[in-house]
Amino acid sequence: MLLDSFNPNLSRLSRLFHPALILLLTCNFVFAAHQRADAANIALDCDPSPIVNGIALVAAVSSAATNPADDIIKLTAGCTYTLSVPNNPTDGGNGLPLILDVLVSGKITFDGNGATINRSSSSPNFRVMEVLAGSNVVLNNLTISGGFPAQWDPKLGIHVT
Repeated sequence: MLLDSFNPNLSRLSRLFHPALILLLTCNFVFAAHQRADAANIALDCDPSPIVNGIALVAAVSSAATNPADDIIKLTAGCTYTLSVPNNPTDGGNGLPLILDVLVSGKITFDGNGATINRSSSSPNFRVMEVLAGSNVVLNNLTISGGFPAQWDPKLGIHVT
């Protein structure tokens, strides 16, 4: 055994505890695989700077998009969330993180309360959001504007694949 050449005592210990360690790791893996993340209600404040609001929104969507439980992102009434840089380059660029299928992202609800999500006019060209096939996204009382994917209609804010 490779461990014998480094430390014979370590090798004897590993032979004694190896089956128990494998069982423990297997049990932990099975338990973790069956846990379901808790749903999140993410309430965003409205900073005087729309760019700061946009950064907070990107963080909230990133959290929700990687949580298989259903999430609600609550935007502040009348607030503007401005995206100034693309978050990812997928399909021409997106300001918000990709929203994946329902098994990965769960259902994501944007509770807009009359808020606006837009792309800064001085930013490079990108759309606001891309929703991949199999996703479950709900937009309530929300304006999305300023998306600019060059390969499609420049008025698009959302791309659904």
